Formats: sequence, structure tokens, C-alpha cells
Amino acid sequence: MRREFTKAQKAEMLRRAMDDKGRVHCEGCGGDVTGKPIEFDHTIPEALILDKTRPLTAADGKLLGQKCCHRAPGGLCPTGPAPR
Repeated sequence: MRREFTKAQKAEMLRRAMDDKGRVHCEGCGGDVTGKPIEFDHTIPEALILDKTRPLTAADGKLLGQKCCHRAPGGLCPTGPAPR
């Protein structure tokens, strides 16, 4: 069974990805994804987690831009991780 993030966990990830000016940055590549489609992705793919009894936390996920990192060809950030 796939575990999903709660609304509160997604809100925490969104706050974590937001800069002091309110812009949202992809946690994969650092690109500005404000107003663009985003995804909340498991840091470790859920299919690889054997112990699904442990509750998910916001630390288990990351906010990714849908087009730059999450749905990019191969599912990889084309620019690689970038500091903000």
C-alpha cells in the first residue's frame, strides 16, 4: 500500500521550499516554480520502503517542479541540484 503525504505535511514541504520573498523553489534543482505545477515526491521511492508501519513525515518528501524534475525525461533534474 502506497502511503501519501497529509495536507499538513505538504504545507510544511511548501514552507520549506519557499524563500523569504514568497517564491517557491524546486528542491531538486533549485529552480523557481512559483505558480507552476508541482509534485510532492517521496525522497526514497515508496516501492523500496519495506516497513510501511512507520508514519511518513515531511522530511520523507520533497517538493519538485513537475516539468523540471518530477516529470522530466528519466525523472531526473536536467540541471542537477542547485543551491538557493
